[in-house]
Formats: sequence, structure tokens, C-alpha cells
Amino acid sequence: MAKDSTQRLLSNIPNTATLCNLLLGCLSLIFASRSQFNLSFYCILFGGIFDLIDGYLARKLNVSSQLGKELDSLADMVTFGIAPFYAVFLYYNPISELISWLTLIFPLLVAIRLAKFNVSTPKDSKFSGLPSPIFGITLASIPTSYLHIATSLKVFLICFMLLSSVFMVLKISYPKLNISKKWLISLLLILFFLSLLYSEILLPIYLIYLLRPFFRKISV
Repeated sequence: MAKDSTQRLLSNIPNTATLCNLLLGCLSLIFASRSQFNLSFYCILFGGIFDLIDGYLARKLNVSSQLGKELDSLADMVTFGIAPFYAVFLYYNPISELISWLTLIFPLLVAIRLAKFNVSTPKDSKFSGLPSPIFGITLASIPTSYLHIATSLKVFLICFMLLSSVFMVLKISYPKLNISKKWLISLLLILFFLSLLYSEILLPIYLIYLLRPFFRKISV
């Protein structure tokens, strides 16, 4: 009985991290609705940290479950699908109503990406398709990072994101970083704090990662 209680308690730890991710996604929507795009972006960025932590804790505590997996996908849908879309929709609406409506494709593709991940056989060394957190965080950085560039460049950026979003649902193998968890977390935390200070660095990093498997075989 005591062992079962301990197991249930431990299983709630990664799920709590997942719920923090979801909460931050909801807060991002609220800030975006107030045109506070920097705060909206920070919420999504912090959500990415909790998305990293929940999976790590589940494996470390050996409490991975179907409930946790489904909860994680729902949280990711809000934080990396709906919240970034809503921010860029509001940001681009005064610039081009047509482009802002085209951004509806973002949450649809994120949903497909997450659903495919849930039914796929996990591969330790690779992702199948562009990971949705990488896409969502980069997308959310645009209204914050490029406020003062020319309108034509803003249109170019969102068109680029529209084209690259398709990579989430293509069968392209994207590598995971082949380093220890300790170094991986340290590296991501450094990137996180750099992104807080200089959100402009995210787009070049995204572009490098996006094109890394470009010359490999692509199939739908």
C-alpha cells in the first residue's frame, strides 16, 4: 500500500511540470490578447523548459505513463501550437489580414505532428519531423524580436515560417543532441537565458537546425 502511494506521488511530479507548461501556454494567450508580445513569448519560452523537465523527470523517476504522455501532448498543443499562432495572428493582422488568416495552418500542423509522435515508435537518436517546441518558440519570438524592421521583411519572415512549418509533418529525420543529459540540460539552459536577453538568436539557430537534414531523402 505504501509503495503504491509513493508511486502515485512520484507520478504526479512530472505531471505537475506538464501542467506548468500548460499554464504558461494559457498565460501566453492572455498576454498576446493585450498585445504584450514580449511577455507572451517569455511564457512560451518558460513552457519549453517545463516541457524538457517533465519528460526527464518521468524517465528519471521511472513513472512514465500513458496519462502523462497524453497530458504532455495537450500541453504542447496549447503552448507551442495555439499560443504562438494567436500571437502572430494578432501581430500580423494590422499588416495583412490575408497573412494573419493563413497562420491558422500553424496549430493544425502542430496537432498533426503531436498526434504522429503519440502513435509512432520512439527512436532514441532522432525525431521524425521538425519538433513542435522548436517551431513554436521560434514563431513566438517574431513579434518580440523584429518590431522595428521593414514591413516587407516582416512579411518575408512569416512566409518563411509558413513554408517551414510543413517540415513538422514530413518524414524527415532530425537528430537529437548526442550528449549526456547533464550537458544537454546545461546547454539548453544557456540557450534559454540567451533567448531571454537576445531573442533574435532563435531564428538563425532555427534555420540551421531546419536545414541540417536538407540533403537527405524527404518523403511524405
